[in-house]
Amino acid sequence: MQQVRNIFPLFLDARGDLLDGGNIFVGEAGADPQVNPITVYADQALTTPLSQPIRTVGGFAVNENANPTFMFVAQSDYCQRVTDSSGSLVAYAPSTFVDSDSFQPRSTALDALVNNGTPTDYGLSLLRLGNYSQFKAANSIPDYLALTGGTMSGQTTHQGAGVEPYWSDPAMISGKMYYTDAAGADPTTAVGEIWFKGVA
Repeated sequence: MQQVRNIFPLFLDARGDLLDGGNIFVGEAGADPQVNPITVYADQALTTPLSQPIRTVGGFAVNENANPTFMFVAQSDYCQRVTDSSGSLVAYAPSTFVDSDSFQPRSTALDALVNNGTPTDYGLSLLRLGNYSQFKAANSIPDYLALTGGTMSGQTTHQGAGVEPYWSDPAMISGKMYYTDAAGADPTTAVGEIWFKGVA
């Protein structure tokens, strides 16, 4: 299943409305894009150049045929100026380069893996996993208990609201909890079983 959504970026004017009749100028990073333009392409293969300024219609950047278009450049960094239909500045960015470190969550474990001159094969293999299912399989993480029941052993931790049973007698190593409505009959059959009965 694939979600259908708007695939083209929208440009807004200074009031936050869709930019209609605006111009987009793209140029060398740190320079005036109108004086030092770079080639902008409509395709990722960089084979279809767009004329500058790139016009906007209803918020969309459009090609020479007034059809919404994508925009790609060969450079890793560039500057961008956007003006409205009267030529007034809407936005200017002397550089669009963003340091990826600002988006990377930091942790001692990740830093050690990256800074170590010889990361382990195991650590690198974890970084190459494509999704959580692959991570679970690689680390032998079991699935949750089935909704219809299952066996659980060991220390458990209670999270959220509600009650957690506690047996002070170490001989009581198992127990059951039952939930019924107000009219339900007592389902318990052994010492240590708990019955929660709804209120009418």
